[in-house]
Amino acid sequence: TAHFEALNPAQSTKQAYYAQAVIESRLIEIPTSVFLSLCQENERIFQLFLINISSHIGALLMRVENLITLNPEDRVKFLVEQKQHLLNNIPHKYLADYVGITSVSLSRILKRLTKD
Repeated sequence: TAHFEALNPAQSTKQAYYAQAVIESRLIEIPTSVFLSLCQENERIFQLFLINISSHIGALLMRVENLITLNPEDRVKFLVEQKQHLLNNIPHKYLADYVGITSVSLSRILKRLTKD
């Protein structure tokens, strides 16, 4: 877990977020002004950004909808069916947090699902 007091260590204001990687990751920082300039110079960069941000917004909306409308077992079923790759790569305690249940409940649900 990496807690940031600021994205840029030279900044003096404390930020209200942190980054946590549960698998090997690489974080690249680029100043907003540089990124916006690149988007103005190269339309393809801007298009890729829009595609990426749209995809992330869609995934976030689906996650929120699932947390609100599905019961815990159905949320785990969705995880197993739609995000199978996560089950083998991310510790179950983080997956349990992701679906809004305890790791004990996740283990029990997964055990029941594998019996079916």
